[in-house]
Amino acid sequence: MATSQHTFESRIGRFKNGDVLVQGWLDYASANPLITKAALTTFISDVDAANGLVNTTSIAVDNARDQRNPLVFKLKDTNPLCLEARLQAIANYVSGEFKPTSAASKAIRAVLKKINPKYKKVTPVPGEEPAKTRSTAEASFTSMVGHGNTVIAIITALGVAYLPPDNNLKIPAMQTLVTQILDLNKLVAQKLEPLGNAEKARKKLYDGEGGMDDRIQLIKNYLGSFSPPKKHSHYIEYAQAIKGV
Repeated sequence: MATSQHTFESRIGRFKNGDVLVQGWLDYASANPLITKAALTTFISDVDAANGLVNTTSIAVDNARDQRNPLVFKLKDTNPLCLEARLQAIANYVSGEFKPTSAASKAIRAVLKKINPKYKKVTPVPGEEPAKTRSTAEASFTSMVGHGNTVIAIITALGVAYLPPDNNLKIPAMQTLVTQILDLNKLVAQKLEPLGNAEKARKKLYDGEGGMDDRIQLIKNYLGSFSPPKKHSHYIEYAQAIKGV
């Protein structure tokens, strides 16, 4: 099970602790180009840069999501003009003005059910693991644009008879909101691509060929050659530093 000890930050921290020891040992003179003292210094600098790039690109994604989230889903009672709340209000209005049995009302309620589906409660069988079920909820940011457009089409078909007292529920305001969400979906997608590339590049430095794990093993192998093998103080101290002891 993953723990904080396995985060990228803690891993480079422990690697740096081990490097402090290596840089201070006068008798450490490995000729392996991956674990010379100079190579380790350069490698740590590369890892720090990779971590920094992931952090900055992640912030860009978070900022875009922070703009989008309150426009789409209800966050308690803090954003009554979000798309989800407006769709619920439109459903109430149409049910009141055109009757709950009208085709428009039924169609809008069907959309709401897709956003917040109700699941049957499953009683667990004693001695058996509960079956893993995959949520069928369509309450994703991409699907919400589709749901918004569907409801807009329904109320547009009602013609001049659709005249809610709240201007936020009228067709122009709804179209503006859905377009805004669509644009933010595109922005998030654009920001996710460089984040994904940065995360892949970082993972290669940590877990790829010649990366951190490989270098740790190479250093331990080199230190294990000091007499007595794997019992020399260098080997023991480095192993403890890498473990975070």
